Amino acid sequence: MYKYRYEVTASKLSGCVDISGSKNAVLPILAATLINKSVSYVDNCPSLSDLDVAIDILKTYGCAVEKTGKSIMVDATKATYVSVPKQLASKCRASLAFLGSSVARFGMAEFTLPGGCVLGPRPIDMHVDVMRLLGLEVMGLDRITVQGKVIDTNILLPYPSVGVTENIMMIAAANNCSVRIKNAAKEPEIVNLAVYLSALGADIKGAGTGTIVIKGHSLTPRNVRICVIPDRIEAATYLIAGAVSGSNVTVRKCLPGHMSKLLTLLYNMGCNIDVGKDYVRLVQGRLDKKLKPPLFIEAKPYPCFPTDMQPPTVAMLSVITSKKNPTVVTDTVFPGRFALCTELMKMGADIHMLKGGCMLEGLRFDAPVPSKELISHDLRAGAALIVASLCCDEGAVCHIYDNGFIERGYENISEKFSQIGGKVSLKLIQ
Repeated sequence: MYKYRYEVTASKLSGCVDISGSKNAVLPILAATLINKSVSYVDNCPSLSDLDVAIDILKTYGCAVEKTGKSIMVDATKATYVSVPKQLASKCRASLAFLGSSVARFGMAEFTLPGGCVLGPRPIDMHVDVMRLLGLEVMGLDRITVQGKVIDTNILLPYPSVGVTENIMMIAAANNCSVRIKNAAKEPEIVNLAVYLSALGADIKGAGTGTIVIKGHSLTPRNVRICVIPDRIEAATYLIAGAVSGSNVTVRKCLPGHMSKLLTLLYNMGCNIDVGKDYVRLVQGRLDKKLKPPLFIEAKPYPCFPTDMQPPTVAMLSVITSKKNPTVVTDTVFPGRFALCTELMKMGADIHMLKGGCMLEGLRFDAPVPSKELISHDLRAGAALIVASLCCDEGAVCHIYDNGFIERGYENISEKFSQIGGKVSLKLIQ
């Protein structure tokens, strides 16, 4: 049984939509507020179910948390050590960020394997290995305890993991140590976290590059304010929707530089795009001209094409490709992140599954009547199904069944699509 049903009617999009704060930036920042033995103000916070989980975890530590509009106040002055309850950790993979902040604040942490979207194998081995490289003792299997004294060290990550990089930054920043991270994650969200930790007095250099150096020390409690960066994945989703089923679609309050790979892709496909300091306007797309799909897209760590933009891009390409002009899409971050293709094929897409990817050849004209009953398998796939449903035949209505995945990462997605002409409604079915 599913919790929600999105009803999506094929629509032509046009208009403006404002982008919310980044889900992937605000969650580690909220976790890091536990380190500050004072008050932190976090601005431009989106309204997401994952955020609610992070707030509940902060409250279990004894933090006072108040949300006013787009701002969240966290007072961690009287926070005390606790083990994060399994029922909270299992709801959100970002709960792993509290591993770093708990060790930074209390010198220890205990956590259960986190939840989140099912995107294939997402082991926490690297988190465990890094804790040991930092000089910490790690015990347990399903429920892991970390404690000890942090040492000076150089850490070469086998993979530029965002979550691992964030945990190292938090732990090193608040301990008397010197830590160098090589092959660090370079995402904009890493930089946003570094700005917050620096506001606490941390000495961090190189955030946003492959080498980050943290010279840690005891942080003096202080009142700080941080603004969460715009959500580049949300912005990309609306731009992709505009490219495939709209004209003159503008996403505002965004940072175009964080979406350079997508903007290059859309431009090379033939879309007419106007880029400003904090907006992108999709002037012309598939409804105005014939678009040329790329031969190949590979999702890789930032600054390459992001894995979170892969599902909506696949939805777009399922419509504009053809047997003469196919596109192969692979994902080196989450090679199993192609459950979406099953739903797109139900809609009539001609897709051939590959190891760690797929080949898109447009729509099958010999296919049976396309199904309009679809299943959201994860956060980004759910949004991608909305994108695909909007560009169905005129008047067609699709039903997308979802267990709360979409609301984990998209603030008011039905209302925002409505602002640009998309007929998207959300129904509670249980």
